[in-house]
Amino acid sequence: MSYEELLGIIRGRRSVRRFKPDPVPPEDIERMLEAALWAPSGSNTQPWLFNVVTNRDQIAQTADVIRLEIERIALEAPGFAETGENLARWGTFFDRAPLVFFVAGRRERSSWRTKLAETMPEHPAAGGSLSWLVSCAAAIQNLLLAAHALGYGTCWMGAPLVAKIPLEGFLELPEGYELLAVIPTGRPAEEPFPPRRKPREETVRLISQGR
Repeated sequence: MSYEELLGIIRGRRSVRRFKPDPVPPEDIERMLEAALWAPSGSNTQPWLFNVVTNRDQIAQTADVIRLEIERIALEAPGFAETGENLARWGTFFDRAPLVFFVAGRRERSSWRTKLAETMPEHPAAGGSLSWLVSCAAAIQNLLLAAHALGYGTCWMGAPLVAKIPLEGFLELPEGYELLAVIPTGRPAEEPFPPRRKPREETVRLISQGR
């Protein structure tokens, strides 16, 4: 693959929120997962867990879990009600997708950070590591790009995490894993416009050499 072909896939990917009902063939799901599982990870820990749901009833039930949690929050905190209404709409549209990936990750200990915490606990780099989280993000990006290359639309959703704990229970995640993202997938029923990119001067710094 040439650089131009790769860049075309990267630039062509969109966040899709409307899907055709056509089921995703198992061989295409496997291709997406293969791309995801080849992502780099800190110390090769591969801390991700892709939970694949294609049963429409189960997908609908997970959306109901989110709606119930939003209702519960609104009852305890009435000031959240209006925000909750919007969240219920934008956080559950995945229930119309034929395939949903619920991506979880496992926090990994970093040996050098652990040792640093033992010997110099006040050092800002001591203790916990974000390597596991960054690694899972890399795997998610691989999944999104593979899906787009295969002609599918996806959306990397964080709004459903308002019901993170109830969803983890509903999905029966193994101990030590926590839900990080919900990714509905299917043939797109819309063509979103390209998202605006910030000016390069706001996002790129060239550090001069030989200062």
